[in-house]
Amino acid sequence: AMSLLHAGEGHSVFIAVSGDVFCDYDYALLRDRAPAMAAQAAPSMHLVMVPNPPYHLRGDFALDNEGVLHADGTERLTFGNIGLYDTRLFASIAPGTRLAMTPLYHQAIAEGRFRPDLYYRIAHHTVRIPALAEHGDRAGLVAMQSDESYLFFGITRLAGKPVIALYTRAKGTEQLVASAPLTGTGPVTLTLRADRGTMAVDYAIGGKRTTLVKDVDIRFLSTRMAGGFTGTVVGPYAYQR
Repeated sequence: AMSLLHAGEGHSVFIAVSGDVFCDYDYALLRDRAPAMAAQAAPSMHLVMVPNPPYHLRGDFALDNEGVLHADGTERLTFGNIGLYDTRLFASIAPGTRLAMTPLYHQAIAEGRFRPDLYYRIAHHTVRIPALAEHGDRAGLVAMQSDESYLFFGITRLAGKPVIALYTRAKGTEQLVASAPLTGTGPVTLTLRADRGTMAVDYAIGGKRTTLVKDVDIRFLSTRMAGGFTGTVVGPYAYQR
C-alpha cells in the first residue's frame, strides 16, 4: 500500500485505524498534526493512548508526567489502535513483507522518535445536569491543580443568559478568558486539547464543532508555578449556588 500512501514524490504522513475500532474520537486532531510531522527532519509516529480496559489492565506503554512515552513505567496506558505514521518509518521494509508493529513501537521509543506533544489520553464522560438557574452556576470540565489554580471550561450564565465559557484561576485570581452564547438545545460536547504548555478548548452542539479559544497558556497549572506535588486532575465539574 506504500505507493498509494505517497502524495507525489518524497514521503507523507497517514492515519491508520484498526478495522474493529468504533469510537467517537475526533480524527481532525490527527489531521491537523500531519503537516508538522511531515516537516520534521526525522520520521516519527503519534499513537492515541486510552485508559486500560478490564481485559488489558497492564496496558502497553507508560506515560510520564511530562507526556513522554516509555516502554516501562508506573502509569501505563493502552494503545487505542489509532495512529499517525510517517512513511519513512517503513522505508526499509520490502514490499509484500508482513511485519508486526509492536517491535517498531519499541524501537521508536528507544530511539527517541516520540515527542512529548504527541500523546493524548481519550476520556469521555456523559453527564446530565439540571438547568443552571443562577449567575455563577457552572457545569463542564475542570483541570484542577488546587483551589487557587485551575481551569474551568463549560456552561454557565452571564448577564442572565447561558454561555460556553473558559475561566482560569492562577494563584487565587480568576479570569474570564473567552465566552460564546449557548444556542440551541440538546447535548453539548466539551473537549480540552492540551499541547505541552498550551491548551485549546472546543465545544460541539448538534454535531457542529467550534473552537472557543486556542493557545491558552496553561503553565500556571504546573507544580513549578502553582506549587504542591499532586499534579493536575482533569474531569467533570459542577457547581450550584
